[in-house]
Amino acid sequence: MKCLEPVQRLGDFMRFHLCIGLNRMTILRLFLPIVGTILLLQLQGCVTGQEPAPVYESGDVAVVPTYADGSLRSLAWQKSGRQHGPMLVFDEDGRVSALGFSKEGLQHGPAMLFSGEGQLLVVNAWSSGEINGPFVGFFDSGRVATQGSYQSGVPDGPWVAYHEDGWPKEEGVFERGLRSGLWRTYHENRTLEAKGEYSNGVAQGVWTFYWDNGVVEVEATYVDGVLEGPWVSHDMAGVVTVRGSRSDGKEHGAWKFYHEGTNVVQFEGTYERGTRVGVWREYDEQGVLIEEEDFR
Repeated sequence: MKCLEPVQRLGDFMRFHLCIGLNRMTILRLFLPIVGTILLLQLQGCVTGQEPAPVYESGDVAVVPTYADGSLRSLAWQKSGRQHGPMLVFDEDGRVSALGFSKEGLQHGPAMLFSGEGQLLVVNAWSSGEINGPFVGFFDSGRVATQGSYQSGVPDGPWVAYHEDGWPKEEGVFERGLRSGLWRTYHENRTLEAKGEYSNGVAQGVWTFYWDNGVVEVEATYVDGVLEGPWVSHDMAGVVTVRGSRSDGKEHGAWKFYHEGTNVVQFEGTYERGTRVGVWREYDEQGVLIEEEDFR
């Protein structure tokens, strides 16, 4: 029954927060007033066949609706003229698209976002107008897509993003909104894709990237997020394909490119900040010189 959909969403909300350890009495204290009011208002609309017109006032407390094109779009509890208590947002089809709480005019407490099909998309927590606490994002399938936590409006602490089959896609730690320490990414077949360190949100040191069969694809070095130093790439069999170095992210110094699947050099020469300089040589698969070209 469509008019009871908001109550069903509240049920999802309550079950989730029981799972993450929210006290049962706290849940009942938060949600019973919402359930009672929504049941009354939604049943009114179902019984009459008309859009409900919810207005409730008692002293300095009021339940205030907003409408667009004759449809209920939001419902907010207010105290002394400021949002204080539950708040719901509805899409143009009358489905709940957001559910949360406010305190003295600022969003405060648990919150949920839903897709137009009613699928749970995000569960998080707010404190005085900032995201603060657990954060969980979901795929359309209902599986968890992202899991972590926020502090003062930015990601902080362990963070995991998932492939849709539930296996981690990326995992690491945020410190005050910036990536920090060791991070790993994974291929869809669950093998390691890359690993390396972050400092203050940028890549630092040696990073290793892998083919989905577990063989090293590239070994590279970062300084403050920019490629710097040795660069070695391999094919899926582990044979070196390119060997060189970079400076300020650009090819710099001696480089060698190898014939596929062999240790025989195909091209060799020198780069200067991404530009070929000096004599470059090309060899056939037997290592015999074919051609020289001067880039002076």
